[in-house]
Amino acid sequence: MNRARLIFALGMLAMAGGLRASTFDFTTPNGAKAVGGVDPVDAEALFTVTSNTITITLQNLEANPTEDAQVLDALTFQLNGQTIPGGASIDLSMSETEFIKVNSNETYTKVTSNLPSWNLSDKVVGSTVDFSFCNAEVTGTNCTSEDSKTSGGLPEGGIIGQSGSGSKFTNANSTILNSHSNPYIYEQAVFTITLTSGTFNTSQNSYTNLLFGYGDTSGEYEAITGQAPEPSSFWMMAAALALGLLAFKYRRTIRVKS
Repeated sequence: MNRARLIFALGMLAMAGGLRASTFDFTTPNGAKAVGGVDPVDAEALFTVTSNTITITLQNLEANPTEDAQVLDALTFQLNGQTIPGGASIDLSMSETEFIKVNSNETYTKVTSNLPSWNLSDKVVGSTVDFSFCNAEVTGTNCTSEDSKTSGGLPEGGIIGQSGSGSKFTNANSTILNSHSNPYIYEQAVFTITLTSGTFNTSQNSYTNLLFGYGDTSGEYEAITGQAPEPSSFWMMAAALALGLLAFKYRRTIRVKS
């Protein structure tokens, strides 16, 4: 193999190795709709897996929503083929960037006290672990209870997308503006799963049945199946093209010098 081909081959091997990285994500399908099939929803769950830790950044990407049915209330998934060593435990925690209240005039204010919380749970059956993170009972998920501090039983603390222009929720209706579902988590929350001994599977194929949970003020809470995007084909092709051009340039340089 000449040196130009060797450069190209090594580059492709490096790219293949990158595909085994422990960072991957799930997203809502294109065209996904909220409860009732009216308004769009858009969310992403970004996983970063190390030896004994899974960090999930859950983001609501639907900016300037119209209704509470576009607010994230749950995330559930299964981890398959996972060995839990004897005596080990799984610890769960959640952190938020900030809580906000969406006011009647479409502005929002930061909330720092009397904050609602999500229910975090896991269930181990053989080599499968079910994870459930939610503040509502969502049909189709493992979320069977809701954490609500309102008299109407509506869940607080859902994850709302970013505001619109002028830092206002200009599209929001009465299900968001000064509603019982306030306060909201603004844009994203981070879940941390820690295994006290042993290691987690790092292959994306081990993480299945991921569901994003949404609900509305009528108490209907439904799940949307998350899909795992293919590795970024655009960047892969760009990298391959760059490597190919590098190899071509190297060969051309060799020929000029010879």
